[in-house]
Parts: sequence; C-alpha cells; structure tokens
Amino acid sequence: MSTHIDIESLEALAADEAIANGALVAEHIASCAECSEELAWLRSERALFSQRADEMGSVDHLWDGVDERIAGAKEQRAPYRENALPLPAPSRARAPRWWLLAAALPLVLAGAGTFAVVRRAAQSKGALVAQRAVHGTVLVRVRTASADVRIDPGADDRVSVLSADRDAAATLVAIDERTIELRFERTPTRRVRVEVPRGTGLDVTTSSGDVTIGAIGGGTKIITSSGDIEAAELGATDITSTSGDVRVRSIVGSIAIRTSSGDIEVGRSTRASSALLSCTSGAIQWAGHCATGCRLQARSNSGDVRLAFDRASSATVRFETSSGSFRDGIATGNTLHQPSVLWQMGAGVGSVDVETTSGSLALDGAE
Repeated sequence: MSTHIDIESLEALAADEAIANGALVAEHIASCAECSEELAWLRSERALFSQRADEMGSVDHLWDGVDERIAGAKEQRAPYRENALPLPAPSRARAPRWWLLAAALPLVLAGAGTFAVVRRAAQSKGALVAQRAVHGTVLVRVRTASADVRIDPGADDRVSVLSADRDAAATLVAIDERTIELRFERTPTRRVRVEVPRGTGLDVTTSSGDVTIGAIGGGTKIITSSGDIEAAELGATDITSTSGDVRVRSIVGSIAIRTSSGDIEVGRSTRASSALLSCTSGAIQWAGHCATGCRLQARSNSGDVRLAFDRASSATVRFETSSGSFRDGIATGNTLHQPSVLWQMGAGVGSVDVETTSGSLALDGAE
C-alpha cells in the first residue's frame, strides 16, 4: 500500500497522546507492517532517551557553565558605545531539559561501548483521514472550497484520503453501489490528496483550488470557479472553469472543455466522437485524430487556436473569424483570403469548425 501514517501522528501515538481519527489510524497500523515497525522504533527511541535522562539526572548545572562562558566573553569584548544603555538580560526557564543533550547522546553511548541507531520515517504527503475498500469501477465525488486537490492512482482497490490540515476529518460515504462521496467534517484549507484505483470515475467541484489528476483514465467531470486544472490521462472529459488554465496530456473519448479566462491545451485526443473547446479569453491547443464520426468545435474570442492532426485524420474544416489570420502547416492548399472558406483533409469524413473574433488559426501535423 502506498499510503502511510504521517510522522507527527506516529510520534503522538508513541507518546500516548490522542490524535484525530484514532480508530482509523489504529486499524491501518494493525494492517501495515511498515507503519507498525516505525511506531515500534519511535517507542524504543523514546524509552532510550528517557532512560538516559534518568541516568544523567538534572542538567541545570550545565547552564551555570554556559553563563560563566558568556560573562567572560562580554568582559573581553570592547563596548559598542561608552554611553550605550544596558540591555535587559533574557529570562530562561531552568526546568530540566535532558532532550537538549540529544545531539550529544551518541558520544555518551560510545563511551559506554554502546551504539544506537535511530530510524526516521520519510514525511508523507499528508495525514490519512479516510479510507474505504472498493470493488470494481466506481465514481468518486470530491467537493472542496479553497483547498488544492490532487488525485493519483493508488496501489490497491481502496480509496484513500490524505490532508495537509492537521485537524482534518472526513468520511467516504457510499451513495449507491457505484458512487462514493468524500465528505469533510471540517472544510480543508490547504491540500487534499486522494488515491483511487485506475479507471475510477471522478466528479470534482472546487471554488478556488487547483486540481491535479494523475494517470487515472476514467471518465471525469470537473467544475471550478478559480483554479488551474492539470491532468495526465483521462477518459471522457467534461470540464468547466471560470478562471484558470486547463491542461490535459491525454484524453480517450469525448471532450467538453469550457473556460472564461484561461488557456486550453489537450496534448493527445483519441476516439473522440465529439470535442468542444471553448474559451472567452485564452488560447486553444489540441492534437489528435479526427476522422469518421468526429465532430470538433473550437471557439475563442480573443485567443489563437492551434490544431494538430495526425496523418490518419480525415476532415472537412471550416474557419470563421472577424480579424484573425490563418497559417497552413499541413498543406491544405487554401490561403484563406476570405473568412468562412472550407477546405478538406483526406476524404473529409470528419467535421472541424473553428470560430474566433480576433484570434488566429494554425493547422499543423501532430508529432
């Protein structure tokens, strides 16, 4: 399993302190050999330090030596100004602080012929706050306000939720047999990371956070008011953004991407029976295959449009613009001196419609 308990929670458990989602964390530790081993190391470390503290006793006398050294250094140092006002001496608690000698502990142990190795777990990307086993392909709904959301493929058939907010608490609720909704008891404000099986469908809504999705490959719906969207591999995609860029490396299936203020970029599109790319103020880039049954629409008010077709594409292309220009990078043979002129690639069985107000159109071959 790729999800582990964060080091702060493990240290709290080693100190017998209460933590959020204690039952869930205990269940995970019981089933995870790595987290269980880490907890055992932390408890052993704590016991070792406590034992050495008892053997060394109070360390207050060390502060007296430190004060003498500081006083001696002050006598040897020339005053900054003869009439400088004296600064008040800083206060310091004299409670036993055996833990301040932790850095010197290896020397103490070496003198006794004993060596200690302290193992630390790497920081995880947030604390585990919810987890649920799933069977088969499911749809996961995620709703957040201002937190950034990252969704990655997990290592097993579970949905796991991690949050950078220390007091975050959440539950995964089964809406029906194929739908699971992530519900936060306290709305996160920093980062939320969700791990899901590959092929999981996603339904994400956020107000002002960025959304990042790994190679999931399932059908995806995203709605965001203000935030960038980046994804690696998606299935059929429906994205609506008010203000933010949308960049997807690969989409298999139909596409609908709409944004008011932001760029749209689709690196590779395949098996798209329909593709709608629309933005008010922003550039559009699309690359992929368009042939039989393909209908591609690209609309931009003040941004340029660049479409790159692979060699197997076959489509009839139409371009309407008020003041934009046209660059022919695939030798269509049409200079487009007038708007709304048709030209054809291959047998022309697909349909491509481009509309801009002041944006230009460039046609290229896909790499």
